[in-house]
Amino acid sequence: MKNVFRNVVLFLLSIVMVFTMAACGKSEQNANSETGGEAAEEPEETGASEEAAGESDGMKIAYLINSTSDDFQVKVMDGAKAYCEENGIEFLVADAQDDSSKQLSQLESVCEDGVDAVICVIVDTSGGSGPLYREMCDEYGIPLIGVCRYLDEAHVNVSTDPQQAGIIQGQYLAEAMEGKGNLAILLGILGSNDAVIRTDAIKSVLADYPDIKIVFEETGEWQRDQAMTVTENWLQSGTQIDAIAANNDEMAVGAAMAVSAANMKDSIIVAGIDGNITALQEMQNGLIDATVYQSASGQGEQAVISAVKAIEGGYDLSAENWEQIPFELVTPDNCQEYLDSWK
Repeated sequence: MKNVFRNVVLFLLSIVMVFTMAACGKSEQNANSETGGEAAEEPEETGASEEAAGESDGMKIAYLINSTSDDFQVKVMDGAKAYCEENGIEFLVADAQDDSSKQLSQLESVCEDGVDAVICVIVDTSGGSGPLYREMCDEYGIPLIGVCRYLDEAHVNVSTDPQQAGIIQGQYLAEAMEGKGNLAILLGILGSNDAVIRTDAIKSVLADYPDIKIVFEETGEWQRDQAMTVTENWLQSGTQIDAIAANNDEMAVGAAMAVSAANMKDSIIVAGIDGNITALQEMQNGLIDATVYQSASGQGEQAVISAVKAIEGGYDLSAENWEQIPFELVTPDNCQEYLDSWK
């Protein structure tokens, strides 16, 4: 009966996803906001592909990634994989290709295979799918670890705090603007958790700077090209802009490209969030002014550490457990240090 109910839920969810994709045109690629990169090798049709992980001590962990075309999330996964290899843990990978119904099917498949824990970068960040993921893992007695993107009702979540990112970015910009001027904000996909929280946090900082005015607030959908187009339109409007705050680095790079093309780089400050390698390289090239770094590999490693701890009974799995990885401000003064961390 449970399988019949689950199949009905998956069928209905797949229909919802079709209409959502049609309405939005693009699926969200990162709640922590990174997009792009070359697509990785396709997973096996069963939904899970096994990665070599050294000598296993019998512990098996499944890693459900939202999409292997998401560079940042691949970096998170690599951190998890490296830790497993170093510690003799068998590591299984399933790529949902940004399809919620596919990810739920993969979750059921790895649970049936008998893994000891599941680490998941959830596709749907709205929170509606989380309870179904939890229900499925509870049915099999398997700890569910959310990584990077908050997974509602996971036994443990491992991520950065998007509020901290927005506060750090907002404080940097307020000081760089000397407490006055016009600010434009590039939002991630409207309604996404990180976009909302990061933006609200920026505004909380600006409450202490009444002479800074937000003149534009528009979505760039986490995408470089879209952010570039939006910024071009802003600049062509004739409205003065002194700084641009982007909810992620891809949009920051796109905005900075538009600013540079308009020969306004010396008069407009551009800041992003995430500290991805492209943004750091463009910072060294003088294109963007700041970013707020989150450790991708550190989140992946901590996700495995938390999975092992959950397997061994180290958490109260009936309570909310959140392992936070701190954000850090990056400017040209310390950029090289963070670039080195990507090697």
